[in-house]
Amino acid sequence: MKLVLIHGRAQGDRIEEDVRREWIDSLNAGLDKSGYHLNLEEIVAFPFYGKQLDEYIGKAEASKSDELNPVRSGAHSFVNEAEQIAYYESALSEIAYKTDINIADRAELNAPQGQKRGPLNWEFVQKLMVYLDKKKILNNFVLKTITEDVFMYLNVSFIHKEINKLVKSAIPKEPCVIVGHSLGSIISYLILKNSPELQVKEFITLGSPLGTEAVKKYIQPLIKPTCLLGNWYNAYDERDFVALNPLDRTHFNINMTIENKNNVNNSTDNKHGISGYLSDAEVAQRIYQALVH
Repeated sequence: MKLVLIHGRAQGDRIEEDVRREWIDSLNAGLDKSGYHLNLEEIVAFPFYGKQLDEYIGKAEASKSDELNPVRSGAHSFVNEAEQIAYYESALSEIAYKTDINIADRAELNAPQGQKRGPLNWEFVQKLMVYLDKKKILNNFVLKTITEDVFMYLNVSFIHKEINKLVKSAIPKEPCVIVGHSLGSIISYLILKNSPELQVKEFITLGSPLGTEAVKKYIQPLIKPTCLLGNWYNAYDERDFVALNPLDRTHFNINMTIENKNNVNNSTDNKHGISGYLSDAEVAQRIYQALVH
C-alpha cells in the first residue's frame, strides 16, 4: 500500500531529495521508538510542489490583471489586495487572541466603538503585528507561514489548480494512506474533497491550519471527503501557532469525528517542523497501523 506524503510551505529553495529524505528519516526515527519497521523507500510517494509554488507565486505577483475568474474554492486569478489584507487580519487576530491576552490588551487591540475595520485597514494589521512582536510571538517564520504562500494558494485560481493537479497525480487509485503537513494538509483535504474516485484508507494531518478562520473561509463547504474510507487523525503541538485549533466540532464542523492528538512535543525551534511531528512515537505508530492493518 502506498504512503503519500504531502509537504508544507517554504520548500521551493530546497532539493526535492533532501526534503523527501527528511520525511523518511524522521518517520523512521518515530517508528524505531516503538520497534516498528517499514520499507519506506518502496512505498512512499512524495509529490514535490515547492519549486512550482514559488514559480507560480512569482507570476501572480508580477501580474497586473484585474480580470476576476472565480473557482470552486472562491479563489481569484489575480492578487486581490483587499482580500489579502483581510486574510492577514483574520490570521493575525486569531494568533493574538490565542495568547494569554489580558483585558487591557484586548481593549487596546479592539477598534474604537463605531469604527468599522475595512478590508484595507493596514493600520489594524500593523497593530496586531506590533502586539505579537511585543509578546515575542511574531517572527519571520510565523508571519510568512500565515501569509504569502498559503494565501496565494487559496486565493489565486491558477496556483490552486496547478498545485492540486501536480499533487493528485501522485495519489494512486488503489487504497492508500495520505499524510499532509501544514499547507500540505490544506492541499490534500481539498483534493480528497473533490476526488470521490480515490480510495484513502486513512487521512493523517500534522500541524494543520485547517481549523483557523482565515483558512476555512476559502475551503467551504466543510464536508467529509467521500473517498475517505477510514479515519482522520490530526496531530499537533499546542505551541505551534500554525495549528491554532483542533479539528473538532467547534473549529472544523464536518459530518465525521476527527481524532485529535494535541500533546505532540515538537522539538523543532518553531514547534511546527515536520521532523518534530513524524519522530513522535504515537504519530509514527498511527501511520504504521494504517498501512499494515
